[in-house]
Amino acid sequence: MAVTRERQHRDLRPWSALAGSHPDCRCGTVRRDSRQSGHGAVEYVGMVVAVGVLLVGLVAVFPSIGDAVTCKLSQAVASVTGGASGCSGATSAHNAQDGAEPAVAANPTPTPWQPPPTEPARVPGVPRGLDPNSDLVKTMQSTPRGRAALQWLDDHNVRVEINPSKTGGWYRERGPLGSGGYIVLGNGFDNAPTLIHETNHAKRDKGYRSSAYNIPSRELYVQGKIREETDGVVQAILAAKEFRAAGRTVPDPPGEREYDNAYQKAKSNGASNADAEQAGYDAVEHMFNSGVFRTSTNSKPYPEYYRDAWNRANLCFLYPWCH
Repeated sequence: MAVTRERQHRDLRPWSALAGSHPDCRCGTVRRDSRQSGHGAVEYVGMVVAVGVLLVGLVAVFPSIGDAVTCKLSQAVASVTGGASGCSGATSAHNAQDGAEPAVAANPTPTPWQPPPTEPARVPGVPRGLDPNSDLVKTMQSTPRGRAALQWLDDHNVRVEINPSKTGGWYRERGPLGSGGYIVLGNGFDNAPTLIHETNHAKRDKGYRSSAYNIPSRELYVQGKIREETDGVVQAILAAKEFRAAGRTVPDPPGEREYDNAYQKAKSNGASNADAEQAGYDAVEHMFNSGVFRTSTNSKPYPEYYRDAWNRANLCFLYPWCH
């Protein structure tokens, strides 16, 4: 319930009118006792003496102030008598002697307003938030896969934020105003393979939002998100190999060794390239399902992380049979 406060309506008539109309008001001319007027005169004299003593002390300590005070007093007397103060030349000479800065013009030309520095100028094919001259962008531009990822992010208005104060890397479908989502690359994750991984999440989101709100089964949702994570890691592994072949230096994505071992084992057994790639994919997916891989934000195993997300989205704390 809103609490209201009654307003007090004040009578805005002049005080003299109120005084004359009020029956109980005794508002004649106020008479001052002669003793009060004499007492006031003594106070004024004391104040003048105090100000004089203060000025004398300032002049003794700071001689330049004495010149300024003398000049101001002369100007005040001249304004009353109509004469000339004769102190402007002395003041100017004193300023020149002391090396003081020249007086500022009465109406100086204002400095044009400049906007605060924000993000680098936009370049076609580079998403918002990234410096086109950064090593990250140059690495991405060194391969067709990397260039395609940058172009897709730019076309879909997905912002990329490099934030060393954050931990991990992630994509969010709801970005700042005017943004089609955003990717955050935290400390140690501001590299091209991680950006490829998070771009894969963004593409999945734009193609089909496998949200915890629209998947009826918790396990179906978890399985779908694990496959999405696996796709991102495999894409990052393949991209890292391509970046290195282009002469760029990138870190080893998580799971690259396991992927390579499974791939080589399948090939040694006579498997085709497609089957060997599937073997590498399965090895990475197993690392997610077994809890070897954990989230970069809170170190939870991925199945647990996505089960918790589904439970929160579907308000499972309200009923125990939620599944």
